[in-house]
Amino acid sequence: MYSFRVSTASISKFVPEVCQAIYDVLHEDYLSAPLSTTQWQELAAEFENKWRFPHVVGAIDGKHINIKAPPNSGSEYFNYKKQFSIVLVAIADPNAKFTAFDLGAAGSQSDGGVF
Repeated sequence: MYSFRVSTASISKFVPEVCQAIYDVLHEDYLSAPLSTTQWQELAAEFENKWRFPHVVGAIDGKHINIKAPPNSGSEYFNYKKQFSIVLVAIADPNAKFTAFDLGAAGSQSDGGVF
């Protein structure tokens, strides 16, 4: 906001639109989960060959992103770190490329709960 002299209200309108446009254009090429049994088996074989983890098809991790408490949300977004947050969970292939993600789950949920 201060770097570009743009109000928070303006930023909150165009940033989601830009993110959605980027996702719409690029998700098929850069964020695609396997569609067939063969692709899943190839993914598992690659994990085993590269990292010596048999029967693995993805590495998963989550990150809490701090937010202001939404109105009337109670403790829904209140996390174990005593902050309000939403959860970003992502799954990566053996080459550290994302294959799937979820953003926006309430901070009171664990990574496993979001998965």
